[in-house]
Amino acid sequence: MTSKWNSPKFLFWRNIVFFWIAGLANNYAYVIMLSAAEDILAKQDHTAIKADEACSPVLLKRKCSATAVGFILLADIVPTFCIKIIWPFLKFAERIPYGTRHAMIIASQVLAYMLVAFSTSDVMSYAGVIFAALGSGFGEINFLALGSFYPKSTVSAWSSGTGAAGLIGSLSYAGLTDAGLSPSAACLVMLIIPIIFSIAYWFILAKPPSLHQVTLSNISTWLVPKDSTKSYNNSIESSTTYDQKTMLQRNLSFKDKIKVTVPLLKFMIPLSLVYFFEYTINQGAMSLIVFDCSHGFNLSKASQYRWFQALYQLGVFIARSSLVILTLPVWSLYLLPVIQMANLAFFINEAIFEFVPHIAILMAIIIFEGLLGGLSYVNTFDKIHKLSADDVREFAMSIGTLATNMPYYEGGPIEFGANERPKLNEAAEKKRSDEDAKKKRLDE
Repeated sequence: MTSKWNSPKFLFWRNIVFFWIAGLANNYAYVIMLSAAEDILAKQDHTAIKADEACSPVLLKRKCSATAVGFILLADIVPTFCIKIIWPFLKFAERIPYGTRHAMIIASQVLAYMLVAFSTSDVMSYAGVIFAALGSGFGEINFLALGSFYPKSTVSAWSSGTGAAGLIGSLSYAGLTDAGLSPSAACLVMLIIPIIFSIAYWFILAKPPSLHQVTLSNISTWLVPKDSTKSYNNSIESSTTYDQKTMLQRNLSFKDKIKVTVPLLKFMIPLSLVYFFEYTINQGAMSLIVFDCSHGFNLSKASQYRWFQALYQLGVFIARSSLVILTLPVWSLYLLPVIQMANLAFFINEAIFEFVPHIAILMAIIIFEGLLGGLSYVNTFDKIHKLSADDVREFAMSIGTLATNMPYYEGGPIEFGANERPKLNEAAEKKRSDEDAKKKRLDE
């Protein structure tokens, strides 16, 4: 059994399975915090308005509550951006091996779930969200960088796993709370995810001999020796990894890292624009769109929004899992943000003028929105992995993740929510008033 477990075929699939689980588990806490944003606030605010339990036969003006949820979004996104822009440039980071980094990620996730579950104040809730964001951002940096030591198929597996995190995470939280569990209890149930994540790293992943091996029971292995930040690990025999050339990474100065980063901007900027438009749609315009009973499958306002988010995640998951059958050319990466910008214009106009006749049409467009985002993500990192030089690929994959957390992401949705929601509500209300007046004149 041991020889079969370490055979080349098994090693290949062990690594694919690990990177898929890593993508799922790493992004899971991040998704849960976004899904639970309003519940996190409601836990501290006993006067918070509960979600509508029935569909609305007539559309009414929606009450805006973007500011508080906006703080949750800030706590979820800003720490991720900070860790992604700082960590790749830290010289000391080279001395922290992947095993130690993984333990740090697991600790962040566990702490996040515990803080939110047992929170007694807004500060504790925000702290939990921040730890979830730090763990997710740190994980994305490190596991995409770890993929530089493996074939590019691991990028596809990772991307598919992150797509699954969005879909499974949002549905599992909704399912647990709809089944009667409190948000706190649901967060405690989610502690199974870090456990699965740990098992996957320590028992499923086959580490290449060029990586420093960490033994949890041996503290001296928790740091890479100063004289060899990329030393071979003699405790792992070559038979424990599948046959691939070793990719020792070059020690890069700050100037070298800037030189590596600049050519990557042609991939990072289009991806960052796609994410900007997505965030503004999902946390801004989409939350204003609601259909009445006859045109909304008899879904309540809250249920409609949850379905919008779940269908978006479905599109992301499908697209991020598509690399094995569809690889986009480089030029198409510049087309995706243009199409996503058109989607944003569509959603803003729908929020104002309500011209879509039925929710089913909007649901199809939301899946399309998710497909665009997923395609942009998986193909961007596929190109970075493929086109980066072997000896700098680890850094290139790390810094590339910055594109998914540019600082204006939180600014866009929150500014849209704080400044534009009242305007959109006012415009929609005026449109309804005009229609009612016109109908009244016709009746007379």
